[in-house]
Amino acid sequence: MGWIDRFDSSTKRLQRASIPTLIGALKVADSAVSWPARQALESRARKAVPALIRALKDPQPDARRNVAQVLGSIASRRRAKALTPAAVPALVEIIEDPIAPVSFTAVMALAAIEPRHPAIVPALLRHAREKNPLIAAFLGEVWNSIGLLNEAVPAGLAELSRGPEPEVREAARKARRRLARQKRNLATRVPRILKALEAPGERTRYQAILKLSRLPPFSKSVLPGLVKALRDKSDHNRILAAIGLGAMGLAAREAAPALACVLEDGDAVVRSAAAESLGMIGDESALPALSAALSDESPEVSSAAAEAIDEIRSLRAPRSRR
Repeated sequence: MGWIDRFDSSTKRLQRASIPTLIGALKVADSAVSWPARQALESRARKAVPALIRALKDPQPDARRNVAQVLGSIASRRRAKALTPAAVPALVEIIEDPIAPVSFTAVMALAAIEPRHPAIVPALLRHAREKNPLIAAFLGEVWNSIGLLNEAVPAGLAELSRGPEPEVREAARKARRRLARQKRNLATRVPRILKALEAPGERTRYQAILKLSRLPPFSKSVLPGLVKALRDKSDHNRILAAIGLGAMGLAAREAAPALACVLEDGDAVVRSAAAESLGMIGDESALPALSAALSDESPEVSSAAAEAIDEIRSLRAPRSRR
């Protein structure tokens, strides 16, 4: 049986498998088995995340690495992003793993979940100095992904750029130049986008909201700009602003009170989008407003509120077990 046939067979079999079985399949060296298991776990994130967090303590290094990879992938999924912050303490712990690929995979997952975490940059500095060829190719990608979000990045790259190793110095200097370009670009773009939020044309404001939602969530004025857009005259624009905030996950927790107010919007689709986004953000302060929305006259809104409440409560379970 060829690889494709084995892959298809594993995919069909694992679609019905239990979460423990899927996590066990991550230990299998054959990617025709482990890859479908990863996909199945990602698609069942709500039930899988607590078990994945426990599996980060597995004695088998490949299992720990694969589990961290799955958690990082889940963090990149818009609807599941709010589930992964519960994994942060366990990921921080295995960042110190003596097996370099395990440690670095945990760093990548942590960068996807909480890019501002203070453990990331020291770990990246350590891996840069170790010069593992399997890791070196991905270091620039991680520096790039957190460069605008983690305030320790400039100092970390400056330290590496003064180091004794020519290859490490050059890589750090490239990363610093790239970060400088990103900052200049952001400083130019954000004021123009914010100004466009005031434009008379609905389409112009829509494009501005769309661009704003694609910027790094911790960039100055992004959250205030999207919160302001929640009051746009256009229903479509308010929906887009709500969705943009939800896609940021916990990074948008400061916007939760504004989204809670949108649960009283005159348009049912806007209210539904706000409820869904509150579930994706996962902030417990939204529970009272969501509970009130359970009695909304629109079935779509009450259903979205119920799902959001379930999502937020599911985040409590991993915390309560620690």
